[in-house]
Amino acid sequence: MYEFKKVNESIYYVEGANNEPCPKISLIVGTDFSLLIDVGNKKEQINSLYEGMKKYNLSFLKYVVITHFHDDHLHNIDEFKNKEIIASKQTCKYIKFPVNVYEEKTELDLGNLKVVIDELPNSHAKGSLLIYLPKEKMMFIGDAMAGKITKSSYSINRSLTYELNKKLKEYDVETYVDGHSRFTLNNAKLINEEIENYNRILKETKGDNVVIKEDY
Repeated sequence: MYEFKKVNESIYYVEGANNEPCPKISLIVGTDFSLLIDVGNKKEQINSLYEGMKKYNLSFLKYVVITHFHDDHLHNIDEFKNKEIIASKQTCKYIKFPVNVYEEKTELDLGNLKVVIDELPNSHAKGSLLIYLPKEKMMFIGDAMAGKITKSSYSINRSLTYELNKKLKEYDVETYVDGHSRFTLNNAKLINEEIENYNRILKETKGDNVVIKEDY
């Protein structure tokens, strides 16, 4: 738990926890700078992050991007006050110090590695952001596929699901990385199947907000 792991020379992550809302946090590494995606909600994750960066002698951590405002992805934000934090205006409401407010599609150069930050409409959280690596054809999507979660169910919004599907199709993606599941490569097929399942359910069901599963 909370172990720092290497995917390849450009991508690392710190594990979350499976038995509670605790997402993994991901590190994108260029030759000049590194970028952290989400900050988690366990102090042990941050300790593991810095220990891992030191172990692998990784580039200076300059940027932090928050995918959405939920506390499990944002709780440790105070640990990064000296970094360039990028978050949507909806997420910034939950940060108690000044950060860079996302306004439009942005490209960052980490040194031989470009990163694209873009909005990602979805039912789970307003103001969500995606992080795309063109070189890797990899996209980090936070909890965009989770739907709107309540105590007894979760649902998807018809128009937001349409916009989610539309946005994902704008990019050439071979690997999606979500917030909580295991870091699995080449899972674009699974995400596409989930989108198709959402589309099928929406066609069969009336209303703007459609319940997907009871007793979530």
